[in-house]
Amino acid sequence: PLDGDNVGRLLAPSPALRSRVSIDQIQSAVCGYFRITVDDLKSHHRGRLVSEARQLAMYLSRQIAQASFPAIGESFGGRDHSTVMYAVRAIERRRGIDPKVASTLASIESAVRAGTLGAAG
Repeated sequence: PLDGDNVGRLLAPSPALRSRVSIDQIQSAVCGYFRITVDDLKSHHRGRLVSEARQLAMYLSRQIAQASFPAIGESFGGRDHSTVMYAVRAIERRRGIDPKVASTLASIESAVRAGTLGAAG
C-alpha cells in the first residue's frame, strides 16, 4: 500500500545522490518543474505557486543536499532558519497525506538525478 512510510522510503535519496547535489541544482530543477525563475523562488512573493515551489525546494535541499537550515535559508533570499524548518515540516506532513505532493517530489528528484528541468527564463 502507498502510505506515508512507504512513500518516504521510495522518495529517500540515494547516498550517492546526496553527496553531489547542490542547493542551486535543486532550485533549478524546482523552477523548471513549476516554470518559474530562481529569482521568483528567492523572492518574498507569497503567491501560492511560488510559495509551494519554495517549500518543496527547501525540503529537497534538506533531504537530498543535506544542507543545514541556515545554509538553505541563506540560499533562499536570506530567510531565517526557522522559516526553513517550517517549510520542511510542512512538506513532510503534506507528503504523507497528499499523493500529488509525493508525486511532485518524486518527479523533481528524478529531474535532479537526471540533470534535467533547468530553470525557466
